[in-house]
Amino acid sequence: MVLVHWERASVDDTVECLRTLTAVDHPNLAAILVNNGATTFPEDRFRAAFPGLTILTLTENLGFTGGNNLGIRAALADGAEYVLLLNNDTVVSPDLISRMLPAFDRPEVGIVGPIVTYFSQPNKAWFAGGRYNPYLGYTFHTLMGDELTGREPDADTDFVTACALLARREVFERVGLLWDALFIYFEDAEFCLRAGRAGYRCVLIGKPLVRHKVSASMGNVGDYPFSALKGYYFGRNPLLTLRHGVAGRWTLVGLLGLCGVIYPYNLWQCVKVRNWAALGGYLRGIRDGILGRHGPRP
Repeated sequence: MVLVHWERASVDDTVECLRTLTAVDHPNLAAILVNNGATTFPEDRFRAAFPGLTILTLTENLGFTGGNNLGIRAALADGAEYVLLLNNDTVVSPDLISRMLPAFDRPEVGIVGPIVTYFSQPNKAWFAGGRYNPYLGYTFHTLMGDELTGREPDADTDFVTACALLARREVFERVGLLWDALFIYFEDAEFCLRAGRAGYRCVLIGKPLVRHKVSASMGNVGDYPFSALKGYYFGRNPLLTLRHGVAGRWTLVGLLGLCGVIYPYNLWQCVKVRNWAALGGYLRGIRDGILGRHGPRP
């Protein structure tokens, strides 16, 4: 079961994503498209792009977490053994599913994801492994921006990006869905860390199978260091993740690293490029993280 989350990327992006899914070489592929509160939503175009498409509609934006959780529940209720979370500003390779499924032959593997490249630079990695640094309380795409030199070996990873994340049914049943408190950003790392603490491994497939129109769904392609909205969640959600306890015994160390290294660095990046809106959003996010506020930005 493929779950496509539709929010703010263009209609054309979503149609292109759905059309690439029709070419995927897996016989039992079904797709769910979640309309996460969008008022402009041409169902006919989407159904034409993927015959048999299931569409779920929310009357308000429940964020990346809420929209995906609605689709995950529907997929599980429909009997799906595996659920793939997929951004609608992506295009996928025909062997996406057949290349990832064999990793689940090992029962301890619960979550699998592919290398994801930039849409406009298909030989440059956007995601080729994710690490959570417990000393800094922060997540990193380890090879972001690196040129791919060939097929990489499959490898364990701390987390898989929710841009393209395939998980066993039992993982959701055992550890729960995405954490709604985060609303957007860091939800994939938090989910994978939670699954890891329950004994499941995350595996990165060493082949680029997805191309991502990075940040198109947030309306800020090319922004540096980030928009005010993104700044808010990047300031708040690492703190919420630490408060939630998924980082384990290094929570206090992570808090010190986050406040002593990561936050000063990102705040300086905002000042350096005079991105005052992002600076304000980032500071408000840090404040709300300290106060334990969650859900959508006020």
